[in-house]
Amino acid sequence: MEDKNTYIYQLFLNYISGEITKKDSLKLRNWIALNSANKKEFTDYLRLHKIAQGIRFSENFDKEDAWENIVGKLEDDGKFLSQGKKEDAKVRTLRPLRNLLKYAAIFIGVLGGAYFYLEISGKLSSDFKTSEENKITLQSNDGEIKVLLEKNSQHILNQKGEVIGTQSGNEIRYAANSSSEKLRYNQLSVPYGKTFSVFLSDSSEVVLNSGTTFKYPVNFIKGTSRKVYLDGEAYFKVTKNKTDAFIVETTLLSTKVFGTEFNMSSYSNEVKTTVVLVEGSVGVFKSGTIFDSDNGDPYLSPGQLASVDKSQNSIKIENVDTYVYTAWLNGVLFIRNEPFLKIAKKLERKYNVIIDNQYEALNNEMFTAKFDVENVSSILDAFKKIHPFNYEITNHRITITP
Repeated sequence: MEDKNTYIYQLFLNYISGEITKKDSLKLRNWIALNSANKKEFTDYLRLHKIAQGIRFSENFDKEDAWENIVGKLEDDGKFLSQGKKEDAKVRTLRPLRNLLKYAAIFIGVLGGAYFYLEISGKLSSDFKTSEENKITLQSNDGEIKVLLEKNSQHILNQKGEVIGTQSGNEIRYAANSSSEKLRYNQLSVPYGKTFSVFLSDSSEVVLNSGTTFKYPVNFIKGTSRKVYLDGEAYFKVTKNKTDAFIVETTLLSTKVFGTEFNMSSYSNEVKTTVVLVEGSVGVFKSGTIFDSDNGDPYLSPGQLASVDKSQNSIKIENVDTYVYTAWLNGVLFIRNEPFLKIAKKLERKYNVIIDNQYEALNNEMFTAKFDVENVSSILDAFKKIHPFNYEITNHRITITP
């Protein structure tokens, strides 16, 4: 089960977005009724939401009247859903908020307290122009490096001049070659600020996140494991093959699958490696070993995360909301109860910037947030409203000061 704060946070989010079910609406009402602290937390949450929308409250704002309106709305929603509607029908709460997808939302989590909500306009222009050196590169088996321009379409050739794949925009598709008898590797490097997709010769799809290096065979050989190497983050949709397992190796953790979807994150400049299973089943094991379920190597079920860090000897398994770990596929930056120090690394990768944080106290501040914007300064402005600081942007460097 997810922790209580995360579960309640999700109910709050579903309520204001109009995506709450009858069942969850009842759970929310019951949680609110448990004690006055819960009632205050939810009331404050909605009040700050209104502030974020630009609605000003007078000094004599009556929380009790507001609360009665909220409870009445929840009860009306329950009655509406009980009148012949299906269990998964959406509660019609705060209907004008259905356009929230065009905004960036930030939820600031305070341990033991309320979730505070702010809102900034979304889809702004980028702060920076792409550096000419910030290119996607493809390194062939013989060491030759080719720059891949995202607007281009071209054939990918081997040393003999034979076509082994085709680049079209921000993806490469490799052709299957059943006669291949030797493994030859290509290596893709995706810089900060970009993503790229690879369709391997077995039709498996791999979406690479910013700052990722991915090494893989041009063709897999029948009867052998389909082994690839990852430094960074990627989402895998693996083609099923009952005989040839698909193995992803990283510095700390490896996975073994036959066909499934999962997200794997293993940046060399971070201490933790994670695998989040979306569907299917995968086995996870420490790198440098062979998967052995009889010896305790675990399998994951959908909705589970396996993690290990450089100071651990064991693999930790927990249940999670997979959306938190896969939102980046849709350009969404999702942050869940993370220190600013870690958030800064995510911002560097996503926006191709260098963050020089000279305000050390900020590093340990915890945030839970969801952003859908293209402007890093807008994100920093949102954080500033919660924990004041100054920042200055010069070229691709952001300097943060108290």
